[in-house]
Amino acid sequence: MTIHSMSGGVMYRCCPGVYEPAEDTEMMLQAPEVMGGPILEVGCGTGVVSIYHALRGLSVTATDINPVAIECARRNAELNGVCIDLVLTDLFPDGRFRTVLFNPPLTCRQRSGNPPRSGTAAVTAWWSSGASWKGSLNTS
Repeated sequence: MTIHSMSGGVMYRCCPGVYEPAEDTEMMLQAPEVMGGPILEVGCGTGVVSIYHALRGLSVTATDINPVAIECARRNAELNGVCIDLVLTDLFPDGRFRTVLFNPPLTCRQRSGNPPRSGTAAVTAWWSSGASWKGSLNTS
């Protein structure tokens, strides 16, 4: 498998069935420093964001509902020589919530073949296209 790299020296391998790091992941790495640890990442995927913070000496717990993602994150943490507490969970299996709101970083892949946009540019491009919310955004 090919080893890729992102900002901050994070190396990773992509895994089938797991969200591949993209410009939205890069945005999270370029965001202002977090307040400190410990850190909880929900929906860790390949583990790149958690690995980034672990490389900076912070204590990180990474969660995902996908067992393939947890294994992928474990391998990527090992590749980077960091220890991350990985938890396979759907967070609240007891059904205590009817609705869970989660606002992940936005990525908008344009149909025109132009490079994808992130953040405000993505929202502006998406909104100005006249798209509707249902099925308009590629979050996978």
